[in-house]
Amino acid sequence: MRHMIQGYLLIIGLVMALAVQAAQASVDRVATPHQLIENTVDELVRIITQAKTYFEKDPERFYGEIERVVDPLIDFPAFSRSVMGKYASKKRYNALKTAEEKEKFLAQLDRFSATFKQGLVKTYGKGLLTFDGQEIEVRPPLVSDAAKIEQGKSVIVTQLIHGSAERPYVVKFKMRPDRQQQWKLRNVTIESINIGKVYRSQFEAAMKKHDGDVDKVIDNWIVTPQDITGKKSS
Repeated sequence: MRHMIQGYLLIIGLVMALAVQAAQASVDRVATPHQLIENTVDELVRIITQAKTYFEKDPERFYGEIERVVDPLIDFPAFSRSVMGKYASKKRYNALKTAEEKEKFLAQLDRFSATFKQGLVKTYGKGLLTFDGQEIEVRPPLVSDAAKIEQGKSVIVTQLIHGSAERPYVVKFKMRPDRQQQWKLRNVTIESINIGKVYRSQFEAAMKKHDGDVDKVIDNWIVTPQDITGKKSS
């Protein structure tokens, strides 16, 4: 079995997933998830190339570019609720007795969504700058994918990142259309690492550390590369 990927190649794969929607405004609405990912590569390379010339002096400009391509793709409120797990469940909300408690609950969801997005954009956005011309290949859709796409079901898009390793790194994007029939990213698996599960486990561990205080978890939430790789980056 292959070991977990170290360093920022992981980050490259995730940010590419986050950026899939960048080209959606300029392509036909019936574009498949596979086509959306392929159309994003050129936009991503353009952003990286330009950012390397100005990032040190104006990092916020780069983060703004990343956020621009992230926002249309990810339903951050839904994504962050998934990360929060049972602590953001409808059952937990319905168990609250007062309007004040329910208002606080909803405010916490909104706050974590904003914090989660900011962490992803800045951490993985900076990691994206390490991209150095690796060959990126999107596997063509399977025969079974056509029916899933037509029916609006979840589809797995497989991407290969060819680097110096003997075999390419495998990134799998789980995508599904929303109510407006726009394809949205639901999860990412890089090699054997399920990104959604990683952050859910992180949130649960933080809840134990802070004695079930959601506000403290949000205040101390940090997105870092070692959350994915299990090892600190240099």
